[in-house]
Amino acid sequence: MPRPALVRTLMASDAAVIAIGAPAGYGKSALLAEWSAADPRPFAWVSVDAADNDPGALLRYIAAAYAEVAAIDPGLLDVVAEATTQPWPEGSAILGDAVSCTHEPVVLVLDGGGDLVSSGSVAVLERLIDHLGAGSAMVVSGREPSALPLPKLRLERQLLELGPGDLALGPAQARALLADAGVRLADDDFERLHALIEGWPAGLVMAAMSLRRAGQRSLPPPGAGIRGDDRLLIDYVRAEVLSHLSHSDVRFLTRSAVLDVMSAQLCDAALGLPNTPQRLHRNVIRNLFAIPNDNGYQSYRYHRLYRDTLLAELAMREPEAEADVCRRAASWLDGRGEKQLAAGYALRAGETDLLARLVGEVALEAYGRGLVEQVESWLQPFDGERLLVRHPAVGVIGAWVHATRGRPEQADRWSRAVQRGGQGGPMPDDSSFAAWAAALRAVACGRGLGEMQADAELALAELSPFSPWRATALVALGVSHQLAGRVAQADAMLAEGAEAAAAAGSADVHTLALAERALVALDDRNIARARAFVDETSRPALVAQLRPSAFAPVLEAVAARVSIAQGDPARARLHLARAQETAPLLTYALPWLAVQCRLQLGLAHLALADAAEVRTLLLEIDDILHRRPQMGSLLVEVDRLRQQVRGLAMGCQDGWAATLTTAELRLLPLLASHWSFREIGDQMFLSRNTIKTQAISIYRKLGVSSRTQALEKAAELGLLSELNPLATRPGSH
Repeated sequence: MPRPALVRTLMASDAAVIAIGAPAGYGKSALLAEWSAADPRPFAWVSVDAADNDPGALLRYIAAAYAEVAAIDPGLLDVVAEATTQPWPEGSAILGDAVSCTHEPVVLVLDGGGDLVSSGSVAVLERLIDHLGAGSAMVVSGREPSALPLPKLRLERQLLELGPGDLALGPAQARALLADAGVRLADDDFERLHALIEGWPAGLVMAAMSLRRAGQRSLPPPGAGIRGDDRLLIDYVRAEVLSHLSHSDVRFLTRSAVLDVMSAQLCDAALGLPNTPQRLHRNVIRNLFAIPNDNGYQSYRYHRLYRDTLLAELAMREPEAEADVCRRAASWLDGRGEKQLAAGYALRAGETDLLARLVGEVALEAYGRGLVEQVESWLQPFDGERLLVRHPAVGVIGAWVHATRGRPEQADRWSRAVQRGGQGGPMPDDSSFAAWAAALRAVACGRGLGEMQADAELALAELSPFSPWRATALVALGVSHQLAGRVAQADAMLAEGAEAAAAAGSADVHTLALAERALVALDDRNIARARAFVDETSRPALVAQLRPSAFAPVLEAVAARVSIAQGDPARARLHLARAQETAPLLTYALPWLAVQCRLQLGLAHLALADAAEVRTLLLEIDDILHRRPQMGSLLVEVDRLRQQVRGLAMGCQDGWAATLTTAELRLLPLLASHWSFREIGDQMFLSRNTIKTQAISIYRKLGVSSRTQALEKAAELGLLSELNPLATRPGSH
């Protein structure tokens, strides 16, 4: 793989010293060869290793290399050889004087120079640097950082440095390398592979070999790539890295690979090995496969693919060691108050009790700050009634997460398990179990809007002032006032909820509170105030923490209505398109919010004369109300929207019922069940969208706008007389 940009950088440099440091497989020697072929200066090559730390031997090698490319008196070699049998500084001085007298610039390459660490060898190189002629340069290339005084050379502007980041292949080069090997990857697979390999040229070559070996075709299957346990990788790392180390150092490397971040203190606490600070310096800090983190040189991480290979090696050498290291790391981090990091290690160690305590303490905060995938991974081990009953705090948090991520069945199942568990002990925030359960009931609205206010008030009465649930309960109380027409109380509670969410760092609840305040302002016809709340949700600090959740479409719906009110339909359509992407996350798990959001979307589409979109939204609302009918004042708003859309919708006669297709007739009796469209689709082996489309067609042909009306009309026309609607839920008998 030619590296013309790097060659141009090297040729254009006027630095006296060029330090090239990178692990095995980064193409250092190949780059030097390409440079020497393009540069008019002669190159004096010396290949060195750890055995050349004898300064006298090093001087003889350098003198011989110079003599091959520069006009140096041949007798100098004998003089240097004789001088180095005595104190080597004399030979160094003789060679330095000879180098300084050369008339043509020379590039001295010490390939493997990272192995030169003795004080004598380094002193020889320093003396030569001081005697380099104009246009000459010394290149020290190796797998470890050079022992030369790089900081001093850096300050004197005599140094050009190239490291792994400079030698790594960018996306275009990586694609070209794979293409040369006959491998083409889909964009997603390539991006995943490139992120794992981080531009390591040898890693890309091995990935290409592995892909060709596995598929023997130019386009591998989706998800194809390379893993740390690939035989090619393991053999390469063993030969190029581990074979040069002692058994104890290999053990340190493989065990330290378990850690996401390595620091002296964490390694000492987690690895269960002696002398960890010294081993960290020897095996990690000088290992160019280790990358300093943003906090300078206080902690490190391994190159991702290299780390995966070390973990595969650890699994072969010490199968139980990874869990042991994770257990120690979790305990140490927990003791230092780094709960989120501790939870990740507790999960990997299988320490369920410790993980449950940590989840109860930090999961809501982490989820509110947008760490959605991380929190969901913590919850996975608890998906069973016995564990949920044993750990009620995890159950409540999990039910909330599932609800806001559009998984109503899991939310119901987790909530029921927690309720069946009865009273738990004090929750992690020192609140009662009853307070947490009440907060969950308030937002889940399982007992209807009539109980939403009572549940929210009960939660607020018993929650700790510092509880992470407090902001959620305040928003629920504010919404209950809003839906009951108590606008002043609603805005006050929502304002307090927004403030509490901001203080707790809960971006999603903060955004929801602002969206609800904007809706209150809209209902009060205060468009400017509504716009101010919408604009507040667009602050970069808040947006950076947001992840797709059930709250996202609510904000987009309100923003669309505000844009319409301000005479900007194009902007409104943009908000509506964004809302459509996340609207499926709003299910009957949060029925009041799901209905409220679709009502706002319906009003926006109504203003844009999109009758078909409004009918689709009413269909979705009907599906939710079929599961959660106790929606109080929202039912009035739904009926009002139905009346408004009739002016846009085309009427139809009973004769249209004769045009019902076989598929629609098959669907009709299933509408009498309590199943959602997705559940009906599962039974019929069709997608939810297909079921929805067929249902809309049925409504249109029967001249109705709801599921209940469709069943009444079908019964009136005798379409259900010979059909047996299913009344059981999926999986029941």
